[in-house]
Amino acid sequence: MGCNWAFKSPSYFLPLPKGLVLAGLLAALMSSLDSTLNASATIVTRDFFVRFSKTEPSQRMQIWVGRMTIAVVVIAGILWAPVITKADTLWKYLQIVSAYMGMPMAAAVLTGILWRRGNNAGALSAMIFGFAMGIVMMVDSMWKGGLIPVLQTPIMASFMHRSLVAFLLSVAVMVGVSLLTAAPAKSQVEGVCFEWSGFAAVEKVSVFRDYRLWMVLLVISVVSCWIFFR
Repeated sequence: MGCNWAFKSPSYFLPLPKGLVLAGLLAALMSSLDSTLNASATIVTRDFFVRFSKTEPSQRMQIWVGRMTIAVVVIAGILWAPVITKADTLWKYLQIVSAYMGMPMAAAVLTGILWRRGNNAGALSAMIFGFAMGIVMMVDSMWKGGLIPVLQTPIMASFMHRSLVAFLLSVAVMVGVSLLTAAPAKSQVEGVCFEWSGFAAVEKVSVFRDYRLWMVLLVISVVSCWIFFR
């Protein structure tokens, strides 16, 4: 929001500070870009190519696969550029992408931490479903007139509301798939998942060590931000 104000209000923002803001924004984008490219190359090379190869690939072959992965990701990004131009501003596009692509992962991680019955199949299904829904919602929001009628209602106009729906549906998918598949072993969730019965009573801990206080403050902060930025 601040960047949008800066670039839309030249009379209130001098050229030098505006250039510094632009340089900072580009530096942040470059940092995110090289991290994304590195992570993409590592995931494809180590988690897929090396893992499913019958023999251990050489370091030279792994480097070559990583470079090819980066090239494919860069080309895909270039082809995706026309979609970015449909957004009002670059800053808004970044917020939309973060909301739609981050919510499925947040749903899988939070559900896995707070619910011991969640398993790998449920988390993977939730992320795949959430990513697909996020892409559909993002394209719908940028397409003139929209693609899905139910998403054109006033309450669904904000990407924050849409991402919340994607989050809740991803949680539902994870719960459903986890219940239909085998439960994880106790050793896999021990010390990782939230222990609902492992806390002392309120009177036995100080106010600032009571997790319920911080949970209420977190909810209030999130709701306040939602009301302010909606």
